[in-house]
Amino acid sequence: MKTIDLKFAKDWAKRNLVNTQVYCPVLKAYVNFRMDGINHALYYKKEEIRLSVLLNIQEIIKTADKVKIGIVKPKDKNKIKAVFLLSCSYVIEKKDYKIYVVIKESKTGKYYYVLS
Repeated sequence: MKTIDLKFAKDWAKRNLVNTQVYCPVLKAYVNFRMDGINHALYYKKEEIRLSVLLNIQEIIKTADKVKIGIVKPKDKNKIKAVFLLSCSYVIEKKDYKIYVVIKESKTGKYYYVLS
């Protein structure tokens, strides 16, 4: 696997994802990208697989084939309407990974990428 560093991934996301959206067929809605969601996704783990997923997140959201309803944390209830957990398979160098993507729906009805 080609090495991807955190700075490259964040810079790429700023240029290519922030303030864009992608249609998610399983949610039947557009998912928006903001820098806070991208930072959140990269904050906990900076593994190569996570960085690779970020670089391909638009395609992953488009091809997600399953969705589960998540739990809205009590501290978020005033601004978050629902949480969705998308899943799909993702192949890197002939190895199959199960990818989970967290999407939050705001009280205003917009959907935001939060974590993968």
